[in-house]
Amino acid sequence: MQKLKRLLMLALALSLLVGTMSLAAAEDLGDKPQLKFLVSHRTFDPNEDLAVKYMRELSGYDVVFEMLPQDNGDEKLMLELSAGTDFDIIELGTTMFGRLTDLGVLAPLDDALAKYGATLLAAEPKVLWDAAKNAAGEIVALPRQVGAPDYGHAKGTRGDGALYTKPEILEELKLEVPKTLDEFTAFLQAIKDAKGVAPLTLDRGTWMVWDIMTAFNLPHITWIEDENGMENILEKPAYREYIRYMASLYEKGLLDPDYPVNTGENRDQKFTTDGAYVGQYAFWQIPSLITGLTASNLSTDLVPFREPLADADGKYVLVNRYGVNKYYAVPRSSKNVDHVINYFDILARPENFMITHIGYEGVHYTVDENGDYWPIFPAFNDLNWANQFSSLQPVAVEYKQWQARARKTPEMAVAYDAVGDTLPNATFQIDRSSLCNSLPDVQANVQALNTLLYDFTLQAIVENKTTDKDFDDFTARYMAEGGQATKDAMNQWVAENSFDF
Repeated sequence: MQKLKRLLMLALALSLLVGTMSLAAAEDLGDKPQLKFLVSHRTFDPNEDLAVKYMRELSGYDVVFEMLPQDNGDEKLMLELSAGTDFDIIELGTTMFGRLTDLGVLAPLDDALAKYGATLLAAEPKVLWDAAKNAAGEIVALPRQVGAPDYGHAKGTRGDGALYTKPEILEELKLEVPKTLDEFTAFLQAIKDAKGVAPLTLDRGTWMVWDIMTAFNLPHITWIEDENGMENILEKPAYREYIRYMASLYEKGLLDPDYPVNTGENRDQKFTTDGAYVGQYAFWQIPSLITGLTASNLSTDLVPFREPLADADGKYVLVNRYGVNKYYAVPRSSKNVDHVINYFDILARPENFMITHIGYEGVHYTVDENGDYWPIFPAFNDLNWANQFSSLQPVAVEYKQWQARARKTPEMAVAYDAVGDTLPNATFQIDRSSLCNSLPDVQANVQALNTLLYDFTLQAIVENKTTDKDFDDFTARYMAEGGQATKDAMNQWVAENSFDF
């Protein structure tokens, strides 16, 4: 752990030293072309975003954003690439990065990084750059780091997936937020008996309910690493029990009957009316519920499950991620590889990163006597999505600034602090699985495996296909269709890249 912290501090020091090294090199590039940036679907127009305008001003590049559609975005991306896209930058999730790397459609970046990427290379540890390589050992994307520098701490571990309920139902039925699985089941049943609806609503993409999985001593990740290496969640007997429990909720009418077809909008509509009373949300999604709750004359002070459901020992496992959140890649068809690296390198300079991430001190944010960052309203509202397309930065630096972003609306601040406070009964799981993205077997199999596991889990819940034979048959298929090869490759990587658990 101390070694990791020293590495982070070294990266920060280097980024400060090399912040101006690429200035001279940039002059050799001549006129700056317009860069086309393809990103996943957003609920806002990136081209009109204030942070993007800052990025254009600071970098000198006219960057134009286009978005993939909300539905079938991956298929659209594949069509673009197969047609010889004219995009210069594409934003990729970890799964799509593996798929495109396996197909060989991403441009090598090593030469451009050596010439124009000194600040970028100093911003991330070597293990992240290794996770951005293809089978030939070439870097084919810029890896954006995920996680907090303080491993073994609860802060942020539930930020993207805690259960929430409404104060009205607690008061009306004299209920308390449950802490165990039995209490949770009784909680849902009491609401159904009183209101005649399935209390728990989820969108169709949510097959891991974080705060329920903890009752089975399960982390909400597919590949689970311990001192013995990597194991797939399918190999954990507790996963079968989790799925059986979710299937029982669906069968009893305690889980939304529309679960297999629900969009996020369907889920939110039910949760912000009298259609449902419990939902899984990220703390940053809470502001989007305010309008609906207000229209229904409901309180906007939602009640979080301050602690996830505890297992038989009174504990709950939380996930600390150490790895890659997403990638920025350049298609082989782009003629502007050097300019793309120069663009991101300029924005990686500490002073530029801070402006594009949280704005200007005294205008958009303030720093208190403890060195903590706080937003200034209403100016900070203009930077609502400012971290969406940021460049790279040492994780310790970005995380400290991000505390202002975690409080970018009053509702978010309350939700973030409510589900991120010190949790005394927590155990911690380090997730390094994204660092295996450069392994050829992972790149070749990860997307198909993720789809297989999702489809099986959803079907098992909805159709109650949860016998041991159901699980045995599917596990055998999963392992035969790439799961075993992926596991073997990951475990070889783990043996060569130890971590202090």
